[in-house]
Amino acid sequence: TSERKLGTLRLMAEATVRAADTRTAHDKIKDMFFKFDTEGNGSMTRYDMKRLLTSVCREKFSERDLDACFEKADLDKNGVIAYDEFLRWVLLPTSLLHPVESGLAHTDVEAMLLPLYSVYDKDGNGGISKEEFLEVHGILQNSKALSGTETAASILDEDPQKVFERIDTNHDGKVSFKEFVNWQCGVLDRSGLRTEEVQVLVGALARQLARVFKLEEAAERMHLSEHDHAVLAHIIKNLAKFSDNLWNDSHRGLCSLPPATHYTNRWARHPAGFSVNKLKAKHMASCRIEVDDTEHLIIPLHPDCENILPREQDAANRDGESRRAWIAQIATKYRSKSGDMKTDDAHFYTFCDLNWIPLRSERVRQAFCTSWENLPPDLRLFAILKSKACFGTVLTWDEVQQSLTKALEESILKASDVETYIHNMTATVASMQRQIVLSRSPSNFGPVAESSESLLKDITIAPREVMIQLAEQGVFRPSSVWADFIDA
Repeated sequence: TSERKLGTLRLMAEATVRAADTRTAHDKIKDMFFKFDTEGNGSMTRYDMKRLLTSVCREKFSERDLDACFEKADLDKNGVIAYDEFLRWVLLPTSLLHPVESGLAHTDVEAMLLPLYSVYDKDGNGGISKEEFLEVHGILQNSKALSGTETAASILDEDPQKVFERIDTNHDGKVSFKEFVNWQCGVLDRSGLRTEEVQVLVGALARQLARVFKLEEAAERMHLSEHDHAVLAHIIKNLAKFSDNLWNDSHRGLCSLPPATHYTNRWARHPAGFSVNKLKAKHMASCRIEVDDTEHLIIPLHPDCENILPREQDAANRDGESRRAWIAQIATKYRSKSGDMKTDDAHFYTFCDLNWIPLRSERVRQAFCTSWENLPPDLRLFAILKSKACFGTVLTWDEVQQSLTKALEESILKASDVETYIHNMTATVASMQRQIVLSRSPSNFGPVAESSESLLKDITIAPREVMIQLAEQGVFRPSSVWADFIDA
């Protein structure tokens, strides 16, 4: 089929780029090796390795790390590391060093694996119990079975009880973070992936697992829609794909998340006390002119942009995904002397300690743009809808139309998408009106109600319901990111 042909061509193109990148990386690794080969004899001593690690990692390694690196790299155990041994070691995705454009960089393996460990450690008590391990591993095994595709993730073919017992090396009935890291390093080093690919895939796998738990929790509180089930099916495919990429034993180096098409900003749970009305009141109070209204848009701040935050908030946000920062863009709308409605320049705020704090750095506008551009298109629309609803759960019909107009301006939707949505909503309301009229008894039969257009003005719609209707219309495909706002 044409799709299969395109997939084959994409894989061939990626393999060509990967080969070129590998040659470039090898040249840089070779330069670094001989730079620290003190005796110039083509081998590196423990002293040379220490000098190299000090140069690249600064204070981010210990003597124990040095010993572990040297032992892992010295394959023939002759007390020195030849270039071929060094090259093989550096190219392992969990090596303490990994190649970058400028040469070599430090690999923080623990930081890379912490998101996945945190999902396994469901109760967050610092240890993975056997029940927690079996639950997560069971989800991954089921995903592999349900996806209907052959995978090379052999650890998902094993009895999970035996896998747990093997990882729990001190046999205390729980897996510590250190035991988890040691287990994953052994598995990931057989994948053939690059360090940056492992980092992206581990984060993606952790997010998919967290979304499964979110959907499970939501199913206990509410009825899941057909679209929610489609989202779950998409997550299951992702789980099978990402676990196969990470845990294959064939050194094939396949990453299903090419950086060029991967959006890196995501929806997050907003903090307690998050009041948009407070934001509007605070900003309007700072204006020196009479203000009619505000135009605002509030989104999660991209993690790479947290350097614009006040220092105390930046530190708080490092506690994890649940403490993600938010950034608000707000502009006042006022009437000019001629009677025309004008919009003032945008200002920016962040929410911290139950208060909205103005952000005045020159980098703030760019940080907002970066955060916005790295949200997937469907999440951009959801942000527009939630902002218009002041982060409440309902929108009036006028607010829905204003949100759709904003989405048109941002090129998230096409005019035909909006026209079809309005047509469908009008038809739905007309159908409901007919049902009401037909349900009346002859004695109570009165005049026909208002037009569908008039009735639309009286309805309220949840932001998420607007998204589902657009998805059913074919505007958006089912995406795992929708699980992030199932309870928003």
